Amino acid sequence: MSFDEMLACFEAADVVVTHAGVGSVLSATRVGHSPIVVPRLRRLGEHVDDHQVELTRALAERRMVRPVWEVEDLPGAVAAYPARNARAPQGVERPIHVAVREALRGEGPTKRIGRRPRARLRARR
Repeated sequence: MSFDEMLACFEAADVVVTHAGVGSVLSATRVGHSPIVVPRLRRLGEHVDDHQVELTRALAERRMVRPVWEVEDLPGAVAAYPARNARAPQGVERPIHVAVREALRGEGPTKRIGRRPRARLRARR
């Protein structure tokens, strides 16, 4: 599936559920969704650290995503999602790319998202 096809699917979707990868979240918000986000977790071996948890918290504080912290809660979150093609909540103060940049720089309402040195990431692979 091409990127444009994926965006078209996001746009046509009733609900977008994704992990907390920046590209996935940006793609969903680009077409107006406030996606349900289930961050991948270090404790489950899904990622090398919990940067997706930190990003999800930062974006949830800005009401840009709808976080699901436990996968068991996902069916309820989908069932509670607003009507077809419901869009991002009103009152979002700035575009998501600005919020992500601020979070990475330690600016805005959320402190800096933790980052691991590349050497440590390579050593764990």
